[in-house]
Formats: sequence, structure tokens, C-alpha cells
Amino acid sequence: LLSEARRDRLDFVISYALASRAICHAAHREFDEAQEILDRAREAARMQQDAHSLLNVGAIRCRDHFAAREFPEALAALETDAQGAIPSMAAEINACRGLAMAALGRTAEARQAAQSASTLSSSVETRVLVRGIDAICANRDGLPDTSTSVQQLITTAYESGNIDSLVTIYRGTPEVIAHAPDGVVDDLVSVLRRMKDDDLEAVVQAFRGPDPAGAAALSPRERDV
Repeated sequence: LLSEARRDRLDFVISYALASRAICHAAHREFDEAQEILDRAREAARMQQDAHSLLNVGAIRCRDHFAAREFPEALAALETDAQGAIPSMAAEINACRGLAMAALGRTAEARQAAQSASTLSSSVETRVLVRGIDAICANRDGLPDTSTSVQQLITTAYESGNIDSLVTIYRGTPEVIAHAPDGVVDDLVSVLRRMKDDDLEAVVQAFRGPDPAGAAALSPRERDV
């Protein structure tokens, strides 16, 4: 897409093409490379005075930082004002902001951002990110329905086909997936294997086992996760 855009001088496509490339790097945990490409995507959007693409770059940058567990940076990435944006993009920005806030322990603000996002749009990105906010907040606040929230997150990701957001959420907050109930563990493990997140699969399997001391069998790396 990027080469075709440059060949045919479709400058308005370049930011989108670069953003798509950054997503691919992030999927392979190449977070620094993704950020460098997003810098180029942002400049391309600025040259075209493309406010929508600038917001898109900010949302992707936020999720990249989130997956790398860089939560202050994730929140700071949403520097562009979403006022005047189409509802689906404004909702995605609100949901990304809520995700970062939830991971930072600002659960009341995170829930408010999730509510705003849900009111604006029911897009697949928004739906999964909002479920992620619910699950992280429930875990942070020590609520008894954390397992249900995690189940809803995984189910919504599968039903909507938006697995990318699920991957972002579990990589950034792997402690949340320890609450996955049996009914969705197989679906979760399937994604973990597909994304080569073997260390996180070990965490899920250890907590799933009948041995209450299962966590003791984890390696130092897995206990860190």
C-alpha cells in the first residue's frame, strides 16, 4: 500500500499506510520500530493537514505504549484534541485514554472515559477496548466480578473479530488474564499461541491448574509477568 501510494502520488494515503505498518511491528513486539514509523505517519498527516489521521496515529501510539507497559506514555500519546472528529474516532480516543487511565489506577476516570466512548460509538475497536477497561478496573479495584469482566472481554474480541485490541490489553496488563474462567481459556490460549506469547500462556495454564500452589511452579520471568 505504501509503495503504491508513493508511486501514484496519493499523499493522503501515506499516513494510513505507515500506521498500518506500525501495527504490524507492534504485533511482533517491535515497539520501538513501531514508534519510529508512527513518527513518520504523524508528519505525513501534518503535511496533509489530516486531523483524522493524526488522531489515528495517536490512538495507535497509545496502544503501542500500552502493550509495552508504558502507561504514562500511552496516556501522553493522546495529545490531539478529538473535538470535531467523527464519532467512531472520538470514541476510540476516549477508549484508549480510559485504557491507559485504568492501568495507572485511575479507575473512576477510566470508567467515565469508557462510558463516553460507548455513548459515541459501538465500533468493534470501542467495544473491545471498553471491555478491557472494565476488566482492568475490576481487577484493580479487587471486585468479585473480575472473572466475568475478563470473560466478556475475550468473548467480545472473538465475536467482533477485533483480536488486535485483546492482544494489546493482555500484553499490557497480563495480570488480568489470570482471571480468565475455564469457558474462555481455550480461546485465549489459541490467541497467545498464535501471537507467540508463550510466557503468558504459561501464566494462564499455571493459574488454571487444580494445584493452589501452581504459581510456585512459575519461572522467575513468569512470576514477573
